Amino acid sequence: MENEFQFLLGRLAINGLSRSTIVLKLLETVPVSDKFLLWFKDFVREQHIRLALDGFGRGESNLERYHLVMPDVVKIDNRLFAQSMNYARKKRLLVSFISRIHDDGGKVVIEGLETEEMLVYARELCADLFQGSFLDSPDLPMVDFFQLSRPNLSHAAH
Repeated sequence: MENEFQFLLGRLAINGLSRSTIVLKLLETVPVSDKFLLWFKDFVREQHIRLALDGFGRGESNLERYHLVMPDVVKIDNRLFAQSMNYARKKRLLVSFISRIHDDGGKVVIEGLETEEMLVYARELCADLFQGSFLDSPDLPMVDFFQLSRPNLSHAAH
């Protein structure tokens, strides 16, 4: 797998993308072994690439994975966020966890913001970044990593 990552990193460099601008997301829906996560974390850190833990509070994105990976960015699951608006106990847990992330040097993203009330609440929680339909979606180009990893056959023919 390391060879595939090296190839991908080379393709990113060819396309003018600095490694320091890349954040790789660990999805909450993908179960992987602790051994792989530790290898992946070490490899990515050696490459000066940042890690994000996606959908915290759901699926595989939990405290155990957080402590194992120590991500640079944690995206709080929108359901956990919405529930914390209505339940004081969940809010206390979320406030405590966000404080821990900041103490560890990480950034917090609150996703799923659909109303101004949600944005105000996310700011109260001291989140660093915000996502959601209330804020609109950015017009940034998406990078197709699968396309980057395939040889460009049109150039090979010449």
